[in-house]
Amino acid sequence: MNEQQLLENLKNKRILLVRGNKSFTECGAEAWLTPYLNVETTEQFFGFYKNPDLKDLHQGIRFFRDFKPDLVLAVGGGSVMDMAKAIRFFGSITISPDDWLDGQNDTTHLNPEVPLYAIPTTSGAGAEATHFAVLYRDNKKYSVAHPALKSTEVLLKPELTMSMNAFQAAVSGLDAFFQGVESWWSRNATKESRAYSEEAVKLVLNNLPNSVHHADFSSREAMQNAAFQAGKAIDIAKTTSCHAFSYILTTEFGLPHGQAVAVTFPFILDYNLRQMKPEDAEKLKALLGISGSSARKFGESFIESLNIDYKIPVSSEKLNHLFTNNVNVERLKNNPVEMNQSVFMDIAEYCTTI
Repeated sequence: MNEQQLLENLKNKRILLVRGNKSFTECGAEAWLTPYLNVETTEQFFGFYKNPDLKDLHQGIRFFRDFKPDLVLAVGGGSVMDMAKAIRFFGSITISPDDWLDGQNDTTHLNPEVPLYAIPTTSGAGAEATHFAVLYRDNKKYSVAHPALKSTEVLLKPELTMSMNAFQAAVSGLDAFFQGVESWWSRNATKESRAYSEEAVKLVLNNLPNSVHHADFSSREAMQNAAFQAGKAIDIAKTTSCHAFSYILTTEFGLPHGQAVAVTFPFILDYNLRQMKPEDAEKLKALLGISGSSARKFGESFIESLNIDYKIPVSSEKLNHLFTNNVNVERLKNNPVEMNQSVFMDIAEYCTTI
């Protein structure tokens, strides 16, 4: 759907707008969308925690059910996308989010969907393209998956990403990069998903440095496409070990998601390439442009070139304990090679500065 069609479809609709807080204004979305939104038939849901929490979700569900929108419009980054997807999904079924997370996920209770239009304002999460939604309960990350979570329509408008500062552009862009690489080597990868993965990785390598250091429109446009392609890749293949270790780093140390994934990426890239099938390893090296230098050095240099710190100032023993007790097993199972407790410790030792 192009921009003109989307804006036309907003007319005469009861719209639940799920948006970022300050970002909605700062990125230019407010000035762009306001003329097309009738204040009498539009409700706005914002101000929720950056990592979608069940308490905020319950409030959003009440909004949805009380207002009875014709359409849900999500404008923001990955957290906004996940919150909007979850509000529309759980607002339309009789199962509560808590019960769903506890395993009561009988999808026969689904009611007809309210359309969801997604307009991302960052270039990393790719949540506008997936049938997942990330939720946190008691600081523990969960991933809800169902076809009905997927956006009905997506509009990529790179102008809305121009307000990102260098750090935001770097961590969001790295997320798209890691999604591209992890979906490529995932056990669930298909020919279709690898095509998306490869497109995402190429776009990131060719455009993320300029997006971070120069913020030119061309690179920001390419990075938004990279995130969308990566989102389509993980929608099929899912993420793997780097993401599996990242969630506790965000919860425990407050690291933005892309930075949290960066912490383990150089080590895991090197480890996986050494353990993968040789033909797959060579294909991935060619995609990434790894030749003379080691894979670990490639990962470190790329992250450092974006001015992102990827070391944790805690002891390796503490980090290993956190990994052992909090690694996301579902994501870890997608890794192309096994990882035992000894590897956990090696990763922890690599990631720490103490």
